[in-house]
Amino acid sequence: MKKFLALSLAALMLAGMTACGGEKPGPSPMITLSPVPPGTDAQSSGDSGKIIPLSAVTLPESIAFDDYDAKFAVRDANPVDESFMKALNAFAYESAAKILANDGKSACYSPLSIYYALAIAASGASGDTQKELLKALGVKDAETLSVQCANLFRALYSDNETATLKLADSLWIDEGFSPKDAFVQNAADHFYAETFRADLATQDAMDAMAAWVNERTAGKLNPQFTPDPMLLMTIINTIYFHDQWVNQFNADNTAKGNFRLANGALAECDFMHATFGNHGYLKGKDYAKTTLHLADGSRMVFVLPDEGQNIADFLDEKKLSDVLAAEEQSYGEVKISLPKFDNASDLELTGALKAMGIARAFEQDADFSGITDEDCFIGGVLHQCRVSVNEDGVEAAAYTAIMMCGTGLMTGSAEINFDRPFLYAVEGGNGAILFIGVCMNPGA
Repeated sequence: MKKFLALSLAALMLAGMTACGGEKPGPSPMITLSPVPPGTDAQSSGDSGKIIPLSAVTLPESIAFDDYDAKFAVRDANPVDESFMKALNAFAYESAAKILANDGKSACYSPLSIYYALAIAASGASGDTQKELLKALGVKDAETLSVQCANLFRALYSDNETATLKLADSLWIDEGFSPKDAFVQNAADHFYAETFRADLATQDAMDAMAAWVNERTAGKLNPQFTPDPMLLMTIINTIYFHDQWVNQFNADNTAKGNFRLANGALAECDFMHATFGNHGYLKGKDYAKTTLHLADGSRMVFVLPDEGQNIADFLDEKKLSDVLAAEEQSYGEVKISLPKFDNASDLELTGALKAMGIARAFEQDADFSGITDEDCFIGGVLHQCRVSVNEDGVEAAAYTAIMMCGTGLMTGSAEINFDRPFLYAVEGGNGAILFIGVCMNPGA
């Protein structure tokens, strides 16, 4: 029997919720999926050292792009509390201020990914440890958090011929460990978690988890997990996003151009060019902002600081909230020059989360008694994200790994040339912030 508990929560992405209290979510169409992970021989999975599927899961049914009645039915059956939406986006603003403040390099991350990972951890926490997590997540109790996350899962889920926004979860339980039934059941009921049993001290188990992640992010992410004899359970949450622009850029208009780096140097990259009639934009005090809409209701917000403005100043929590939430007040002809980019980040989040007030969870006397009666605490938090933008649209994915150890009107025109560092965000159709990033160099 292992002495210490190591729990890894990984949330992958590129990225309408329910009422609070004990109210049950409305009905939502479901399909049953096989729990057999990629690369697993199901017939031999009962042998020692193999991956053993313990339970199947259900996911929201795929709805056709133009089936608006079905979309409205899902939304109405899974209402999202306005206070939860505010908490979710407040977490995005606060975490961005801590995570994206870096050494001047491009960076991106998924606040939704981190939120879901912490939500699963919070569902198994107790006492002051849970209070701290719930405060950071902006929700009053773990039951409300689980119910809201379940409705958000269903409301955001999309997988049709035009767009994809897929979340998935899984529990990987070590051969010698049995987490509490209530924790596992809650993960299945509210986070749609498949369950597998494996020897987590073997590379085979790590490879199976990596293959599961890779498949559920459409090959966008290829994580490498390392076996650890201290590891008793791994919780993996994935999110993958892909959508097309409503008005796609004409590839014939894409041309080489110079992007001015923060240090004044020039970097050559491919710029997409388009002119949009009666398009919304905002000329703020020290920035310009516009939004490009995606086919299935999501959108991507772009913020260009004025010449001489430091993009780091926009990563202040209040400033970021004000800028991203500001309404575009003008409509007219807008000319946009936007670089194609494929940005990726590999981040360690322990310091950022501690700065957000999550401290007890990292201490050795943390209380995760909802998961196990053994002592355990969060030993580190890793996050990877990748966001790609081209003429067709946006593709993004991310993962978070939490290791727990024991021991309007036409008013004018605008031209916005994103040829210097800029801020961007991808928002779901209901306003949930899926991804936030800064592009310091489109080619790096």
